[in-house]
Amino acid sequence: MQQPPPLQPPFGNAFGEPTQPPGQPPPPPLPPLPDTPPVQPAPQAPESAYRQPIQGQEPSAPQAPGAPSAQPPQAPAPSVPPGYAQWVTFSKLRGHPLIDITAGKNIGTVHDLIFDQQRQAIQAFSTKGSLLHKPTLVPAASAAIGADAVTFPPGTLAGQDVSWLYNLPKASDLMGRQVHSNRGQLLGTVEELRIDPASRTLMALELTAEKTGIPHRLGSPRRLVSAKSIISYGPDTIVALEEGISEL
Repeated sequence: MQQPPPLQPPFGNAFGEPTQPPGQPPPPPLPPLPDTPPVQPAPQAPESAYRQPIQGQEPSAPQAPGAPSAQPPQAPAPSVPPGYAQWVTFSKLRGHPLIDITAGKNIGTVHDLIFDQQRQAIQAFSTKGSLLHKPTLVPAASAAIGADAVTFPPGTLAGQDVSWLYNLPKASDLMGRQVHSNRGQLLGTVEELRIDPASRTLMALELTAEKTGIPHRLGSPRRLVSAKSIISYGPDTIVALEEGISEL
């Protein structure tokens, strides 16, 4: 019995090759496919767009290329120097008891302060004298300025020559003195002295501003002149740099 020829696939032989009936010309070749442009990668978003804001922080807007970076706002400069709250006034020190800490004896009260020649450090605390007696001086080197009294160790006054201290400038000499700037402006009149109790140094002069004085930002009736900005202490006026002035 004769076997039938094997069936051909509809689109080619068993090996996937196209079939062509005998005696017919081959089909024309297919036109080449047009060139396709290479696939461009999708643009990536900037890295900052995927950053998550810190909790409690507002997300910032993306910055344009080439734009200057935004600077955070600057805090305003303080109107008074740091440490001002811890300073004590000369008026507050006046009347402080002078106490020997071992004997528990009050030898008097503070009436004046004796400064060095540059009016910077306190050299001694002075009681109030009389016509017959000089004031008692307590050297400040070992003394401690407290909230309610000035204390000193025993033996501070024993056998010490304190006569040289009587010729030094006093705090009371500065009270009521006018202060001019280095540019010839009347800044005000000394109303108070500000002292650092820890270092026993004069930190600033507190002024009552004059109406004819230098105009200031806030127009405050009180001003503070840093002791470091003082140029000279004269018999008639005190001269200071205008840069050392603060408003109160």
